Amino acid sequence: MRSKHLKYAVALALVTAGLLVSVALAHATLVLGTVSSTPATLQPGEDFTLNLTLEDPVGVATEDAVVYAEFRPPGTPLGSEPVRDVRLEEISAGTYSAALSLPSAGEWNLFLRDQTFRQEEATASLVFGVGAPEAAPSQSFVFPPTATGPANIWTWLGWLIGLPVIAAVVVTVLVLTGDKREPQGVSANKP
Repeated sequence: MRSKHLKYAVALALVTAGLLVSVALAHATLVLGTVSSTPATLQPGEDFTLNLTLEDPVGVATEDAVVYAEFRPPGTPLGSEPVRDVRLEEISAGTYSAALSLPSAGEWNLFLRDQTFRQEEATASLVFGVGAPEAAPSQSFVFPPTATGPANIWTWLGWLIGLPVIAAVVVTVLVLTGDKREPQGVSANKP
């Protein structure tokens, strides 16, 4: 009977550990992206659609991302107000888009931010041309892995205190529901 409870406890511990590891590593990986525009030849002041595809290194679409695009003229410091700042909306699994226009021709700095989780922000920077006679090719980029630490002190305390309390409850239940052994001193040979 005791070994049956022990098997259940070990199985529960493995499942719990697997869930904890999967939550902890949720976004600590590379995200590969491609950015393009429709139409491919952009003219100043004309509306266009910025298209973005995101996937993980094995080709699985990255869904439900919160991605922003900022356009700045060359030489503009990163802390200054962008000329255009848009949030890209997901139109299909791993595909995002936003409609906008840029006021002047030339090369623009495109700064992409992935803010899917509060405690992390992945960024990528590209050059985006407007007013060129030839079509702009799609550009690839990488959102690097980001640290996924606890969002606040309460999350940290939950891990620090909650996990040992759960382990103590499991051990207590195992001890209280364990085999009832005969007291010592009772003869093993009963007639």
